[in-house]
Amino acid sequence: MISRIVLDSSLLVEYFKQNKIELLDFLLKAEFVELCINSTVLSEGAYYWLVRKGSKAPRSLQQAKQIPKIMRDDNP
Repeated sequence: MISRIVLDSSLLVEYFKQNKIELLDFLLKAEFVELCINSTVLSEGAYYWLVRKGSKAPRSLQQAKQIPKIMRDDNP
């Protein structure tokens, strides 16, 4: 039987920090797990990822039209 697990943004943020990655690595490889994410968690994770990769607030990156370059260079 496959279990559905909803991911929380804190798990994604820690993974992006490369801190406490063991749990998500395990879940990604587990064949008995279906990972789910909602739009709020995806948005929070993307926001944090852009801040780390772009070294600026996402709104500043958007205004400078840098988000596409960051996405190409650091494909999440």
